[in-house]
Amino acid sequence: QRRNLAEIYTPNSLLTLNNKQIVGNNDIMEELMNLKNHRKLHQHVTAQPSLNDTILLTVQGQTGFLDDNGQVETPLEFFEIFLIGQENGQFFIINQIFSTIGF
Repeated sequence: QRRNLAEIYTPNSLLTLNNKQIVGNNDIMEELMNLKNHRKLHQHVTAQPSLNDTILLTVQGQTGFLDDNGQVETPLEFFEIFLIGQENGQFFIINQIFSTIGF
C-alpha cells in the first residue's frame, strides 16, 4: 500500500523520479499516489553503512506497469538508490533516486 510509505519520508526528503525532483513528504506522496500500478521483478539489492549512521542502498531489476488483468506489460530495467537515515530509532529516506533505463 503506497499510502503507508508516508511515514518514511520527511519534509526534507528528496526523490528524483526519472529526472523529476520532488521535495518533501507531502509532494512525494502525491507523486507516488498518482503513479500507475506497477510491479517490480527480479530485484538485486546491495547495502552499505555510510557516514553519520546512514545506509546507502541500491536496487536493480525490472519493473512493469500492470495491464487491466493485473499482468505486467513490457518490463523495463530500473535502478534505484536510497540514502536512509535514522533518528530516535526510526528510519527515514533522506534521498531516493529512481530511474528506468530505456523509458
